[in-house]
Amino acid sequence: MKISGHAHAERGIMTFRQALDAGWTLAGSSWSRGYVSRKVVPMEQPLHRAGGTKAGLWYVALPSVDSSRYYVRQYLKPPAGLLPEEV
Repeated sequence: MKISGHAHAERGIMTFRQALDAGWTLAGSSWSRGYVSRKVVPMEQPLHRAGGTKAGLWYVALPSVDSSRYYVRQYLKPPAGLLPEEV
């Protein structure tokens, strides 16, 4: 599932837009310490595998409009039997 012209797609990593288009569902959100630039395009952010108590979910790091010390982790649940392609 590659979209040419996007850096993450060139590495074969599924983006937030691709996940939503493929039927992934939103599964909550939380704040996490760190920084994500407000200049990024949120829908083109790559997915990351969540661990710990959120194992089995994936998340995308989205910029916060309230703080520069924290970002929003938007969790997603894949459809049954579907995992993103990783290189």
